[in-house]
Amino acid sequence: MSNKQINLPYLENIKFSILNLEEKDDFLSFLKENFPGRWEYEAIHYFMKGGKGREFVIAKKNSDIVGFCRINDSHSPFIAQNVYWAPLFDKELGGIEPLGIAQKERGKGLGIAIVQAGIYFLYQRKIKDVVIDWTDLENFYRKLGWEAWKQYFVFKKVLL
Repeated sequence: MSNKQINLPYLENIKFSILNLEEKDDFLSFLKENFPGRWEYEAIHYFMKGGKGREFVIAKKNSDIVGFCRINDSHSPFIAQNVYWAPLFDKELGGIEPLGIAQKERGKGLGIAIVQAGIYFLYQRKIKDVVIDWTDLENFYRKLGWEAWKQYFVFKKVLL
């Protein structure tokens, strides 16, 4: 990432912030309603492991959570996939993903904006190297100037 100034994005009627622990139940309800399964499960265990909310950027419309983006760094309560790569960097590494937007709010630029908010909050922590460990949304992230750095390949072996 560059050394350019990063600003918190602006979308009318949307407020971006780091999740406060007091918003935990609302956040878990949002995930249960919009993204049941893995993301909900991971968030529940995040809080069980002592997470305080600092790893989640949320988007609120009025008082309702309508989107989220996970951000990670070396102070996260457990090592997330996108910061596994930290030993390859000589500076603090941050990570972004997953992100999710409520169905009724999609197609309005909120996905790009919440990733920009995630980058903004990582920059506030003095983190300028950011990795997304795995995604099939390459064209989405290219809109923000991201590029592929490493690639996974699948191998298999038939055991006889």
